[in-house]
Amino acid sequence: MKRQIVLKEGIIRDKKDLQEFILKSGSREAVEAEILKARRTEMPVKFTNTIENKYKDFSLLQIEERFKKFSGEDFGIEKALITRNTDDLENGIIKRGVIGNTYYWYDSHQDVHVGNTFKKSISDKNGDFSKTFFIADHEKTFSAIAGYLESVKEKDVYWRDLGVNKEGKTRVLWADAVYRQKDHSKLYDMVLENKVDQYSVGMIYQKYQIAMKSDDPDFADYNTTWDKYINKLGNQDQAEEDGLFFAISEAKLDHLSPVLRASNIVTMTVPNEKSEPGEPTPKHKTEEEPPNSTQRINRLLI
Repeated sequence: MKRQIVLKEGIIRDKKDLQEFILKSGSREAVEAEILKARRTEMPVKFTNTIENKYKDFSLLQIEERFKKFSGEDFGIEKALITRNTDDLENGIIKRGVIGNTYYWYDSHQDVHVGNTFKKSISDKNGDFSKTFFIADHEKTFSAIAGYLESVKEKDVYWRDLGVNKEGKTRVLWADAVYRQKDHSKLYDMVLENKVDQYSVGMIYQKYQIAMKSDDPDFADYNTTWDKYINKLGNQDQAEEDGLFFAISEAKLDHLSPVLRASNIVTMTVPNEKSEPGEPTPKHKTEEEPPNSTQRINRLLI
């Protein structure tokens, strides 16, 4: 479900709410500052049920169809990335490539990560991710520790390798994550059974722009941001339906969490295929044979 942005003036659900708040306030800068303040204090977020307000005039079927768009059920292409990590089952240690966030994807927070959202934050860590916690469900407790992050980076990949029917590339937040049985035995077992396939980042917003489709000259800069990014989105139709998103250009990375349902559903534990020395590289099949570019990506990840 979509998160509501709660300000002292009320709740932002779509571009109509935003426009009303700005007109009422008389200051776009004040509203933008309030949005940033709210987002910095709400992460990680809790989802709220919007059926009784924005969707009060919708039938139950319409509501289900609306939320289905954010669930990943409409994407039928099999994800085509591969890693080859060796499991150390004797010592209870397994390593997996993890995609914690996919950029240029309109998520259920109405966020779209653009450019190099986490580049500065990653650089500031100087290769030390010991304080970038790898925890289940955003819970900052000892019992939620899943293991640790060996490395984190931004990486360009093809949309089709992520299961999205779009040509070209996007950028992802990639982590080499180590699950340890002694830290979280249940998650450890679920990863071995390929049952963990959604991730969410805990972050602190630093810079963002409002992207809003509008012919109103008072919102020309919002429309410019909209035009700059809208065609790059992997789920452009969802953003166009609401006419509003928040382009996040910089954020601090606090932690990474395996979750049951992520706000950005194009996240995953990258399939891990093991082979004997000298065995040819396996192909991870899609419904259609992947293009040569996809096969190149597969080889790079081995």
